[in-house]
Amino acid sequence: MGETHSKNTWDSRFKLLWSANPAGAKPVENVALRAEDFTEQALKKLEVSDYITALHLLTQALKIEPHSADIHYQRGMAYFGLGDYGAAIEDFSEALCLAPAHSPSLYHRGLAHYRLGNRPAAIDDYSAAIEANPRFADAYYNRSIARRRSGDYEGASRDLQQALSLNPNYIHMHGTLAATTPNSAEALYHKGLGRMELQDWRGALDAFNHCLRLKPDWAEAYFQRGLVRHRSGDLRSALTDYNQALELDPQLVEVYYHRGMARSANGDSQGATEDFNRVLVYRHHQARRRRPAASADRSAQLHQEGMAKAQSGDYAGAVSAFSQALDLDPNLAVAYHQRGLARHSLGDSRGALEDFNQALRLKLDLADTYYHRGLTRYRLGDRPGAIDDYTQAIARRPDFADAYHNRSVARRRSGDYEGALEDYRRAVELNPNFTYIHGTVVAGEQDAEDFYQIGYTKASKGDYQGAVAAFNQALRLKPDYAAAYYQRGLARQQLKDWRGATSDLEQAQQLDPSLDIDL
Repeated sequence: MGETHSKNTWDSRFKLLWSANPAGAKPVENVALRAEDFTEQALKKLEVSDYITALHLLTQALKIEPHSADIHYQRGMAYFGLGDYGAAIEDFSEALCLAPAHSPSLYHRGLAHYRLGNRPAAIDDYSAAIEANPRFADAYYNRSIARRRSGDYEGASRDLQQALSLNPNYIHMHGTLAATTPNSAEALYHKGLGRMELQDWRGALDAFNHCLRLKPDWAEAYFQRGLVRHRSGDLRSALTDYNQALELDPQLVEVYYHRGMARSANGDSQGATEDFNRVLVYRHHQARRRRPAASADRSAQLHQEGMAKAQSGDYAGAVSAFSQALDLDPNLAVAYHQRGLARHSLGDSRGALEDFNQALRLKLDLADTYYHRGLTRYRLGDRPGAIDDYTQAIARRPDFADAYHNRSVARRRSGDYEGALEDYRRAVELNPNFTYIHGTVVAGEQDAEDFYQIGYTKASKGDYQGAVAAFNQALRLKPDYAAAYYQRGLARQQLKDWRGATSDLEQAQQLDPSLDIDL
C-alpha cells in the first residue's frame, strides 16, 4: 500500500505540473536539467575517448537545447576525436554563430581545417582565437606550424617565440618540436621540415646535416634526413640514417616501415619483410585497433607469405596472401602496393591500378608506387596518366633511370619527340648500360624508327647536333639501320665532321648497296 500511495502522489504532482502548462510545453527547469544530464555524461565519455557514445549523448542534448554554443562545441570535439573533421567544423561554426568570441571553438576549428589541408583557413582561425585570447599559447604554437608549412618562416618563428614566452615549458610539453634560437638544432630541424614540404631536398638535407652536427643523438632528425635521402634516390645513405635512428630509439615504428621500403628497393627482400612484419605486429597490437593478438600474428604471417610467394614467382598465391592480410587490416598501404605488383605481373592491369591508387590514397608517397602505377596506366593505354606518374616518381627520386626511360617511351608514343630524346639521354646518363640491362624492354625496331624520325625532323630544322644524337639512339637500338647511318652521315657533313660523315656513309652503303651515295 505504501508504494501505491507514493506512486499516486507523484502522479498527482505530475498532473498539476502539466495542467500549469495548457499548451503542453515542457517546464524550462526540466528541460535544462535533462540537457545538462546528457552533457555531463558526454563529457565523461570524452575524457575516456569514447567519442561515439559522447556523440550520441550530445546529439540528444541538442534536441533539447539546439541553441547551446557549449553543446555544439563539445559535439564538435567528439566529431574531431572520430576524425570527421568536416562535421567538427560545422559544429564549431554553429557554436561561433552563437558565441562569436569563443576562442576554443576558433582554435579547434583551425585544427580541423589544418587536418583537412586548408592551411589558410587554419591560420585565420588561430589568428581569431589569439585575438579573442591573446595569451592562447597553443594557438600561437599551431599557427607557427601552419605558417612554417606555408613557407612563412619569419611568421612561424615569431609565433613560436610568443608561444614560448607565454609558456616556457612548451618544449618539454611538446617534445623537441619548438625552436628557441634561430641557429639551434631545433630551428634547423624545423627548417628541414619546411624544405621537405617544398620538395627542396638539397635545402632539407643541408638543414638536417647542420642540425645533427649540433645534436648528434637526435633519432627523429636522422629519420627525417633518411626520408630526404630516400626521396633523392640515395638508398645507401637513407638506410644508414634509418639504422642510426633505430639504434637511438627502437620505438620509432614508422622508421621500420620506411627502412623496409628502402631495403625492398635495394634488393634486400628478407630485410624488408622483417621490417614490414615489425610494423604489422605493432599496428595490430595497438589498443585502438581492439583486435586479438592472434589476428595480428596471422596478418603478419600472411604478409610474409605474400612476399615469399611473389619472390618465387607465384604471383597468384601472393595476391591471395596479400588479400587475406588486407582483410585483417584494410589500411595497410604497403600490402596494396605489393598486391598491385603481383597483379601487374599476372597481367591484371585494372586490379593493379586499383591497388596502386589505394596505396597512394593511404599516403604511400613513394617513387616506386608512382612508377609502377605509371607502367600500369601505360599498359592500359593511358599515356598522359603514365607520363604524370613517371614525373611524380622522378620528383621523388631524381636518379630513377627506369622512370626516365619509360617516360621517354610514353612521350615518344605521344609525339613528344624532343621530350622523349631528353628523357632517354638522361636514362643513359644515369645508367650507361641501360639498353643492355633492359634488353628488349624497348620495342626494338619501332623505337629505332621513332628516334630516326626525331633525327630527321631535327635535321630538317637545322639542329644537326640534335639530329646526330637522335640517330645515335636509333643505331643503339638497331645497329644495322642503314638509313640512320646515311642520315647521320649527312648531318655530320653539315657539322664539318668529315671523318665521321665518311665513316657513316660507307657503313650505310655497306649495309644497303642500293643506296646511291656519292663518297
